[in-house]
Parts: sequence; structure tokens; C-alpha cells
Amino acid sequence: MLELLHIGHSKKPKGVKGHLRLHIEDKYIESLGEARALFFDLDGSKVPFLIEGITMSNQLLVKLDEIDNPEEAQLLVSRSIFLDTKEVLINPEEESESKVFDHLIGFTVKNEAGDSYGIIRSIEEYPSQMMALIDYKEKSYLWPLHDDNIIEVSANERTLVLSLPDGVEDLAS
Repeated sequence: MLELLHIGHSKKPKGVKGHLRLHIEDKYIESLGEARALFFDLDGSKVPFLIEGITMSNQLLVKLDEIDNPEEAQLLVSRSIFLDTKEVLINPEEESESKVFDHLIGFTVKNEAGDSYGIIRSIEEYPSQMMALIDYKEKSYLWPLHDDNIIEVSANERTLVLSLPDGVEDLAS
């Protein structure tokens, strides 16, 4: 299934050949340069347009396939723009952040009293938050990983002691 990521929005057309000004979040500029298509939100539907060319000077311009004049480009003004997540390049800073906790996969999660609350199956990256997917009694739950709730990490014992509230076992779905 196609997964799309919002990267910015379209602005006014420029020139007589149907170029369109874009506002793209800085972290997606490089991905845009490598992408084959942009998806525009047209009345709730994400419609793909092949990229014919991109120009970056004092403004970001895109030439889309089959958009050949300002009138056609005008139909795409002030629209949300998306990229296929498969075409989004990984930002090295974000990649290193997600790998910070990868060594914890397979560790047993315990509370301060030493009670076991499962084993970390994977580390998931959510917006502004790293989460541990923990298997517990044939079920799974997600728990945020950050310095405020990590009490101790023991590589020798392969355990992670977290500040866990009573009843956390009820989170397992």
C-alpha cells in the first residue's frame, strides 16, 4: 500500500510553461530532488504528477509532466504536497537518533522492584518520540523511551529498568 508523507504546499505559478512555486520543509528538499512524482491533495484525493524538472534559485520551482501553461498550473495552487515515503531520503541526524536505542532489542524490561514486564521486540520511531515495542505474555505494548523514564541499563544482564506505573501490564493489547 502506498504511504504518503506531507512535505509542504504549492504556491503561485511562474512563467508561461506551467512552472509552479513550492514551499517544501527543509528536511525534504533533498528527497524532492530525487523523487519521480509529487502527490497533490485535490479535494481529498492524493493525485500523482510526474516531475519533469526542478529549479532551485531564490525560489523552488517545479515543472510537472502534462502541466504546460499557467492556467493548468493554477489548478494546483495552495495545495498540500506529499511524497511516497519510499522516496523520502533518511536524514543522517534522524537515522542516528533512531539507532541510539537499537542495542536494547531483546532486553528484558523491568520495573524498579525487579518485576519483569516483557522483552523489547523492536524500537519504533514516532514523531518526536522513540518507542519500545514490548512483548508481554503473548501480547504487545508500546512504551516511550527517554532519559526521564530510564533508570538503569545493564548490558551484561540484558535488562532495562524503567520507571513504570502500577498497572502497566494492562496496556498489553
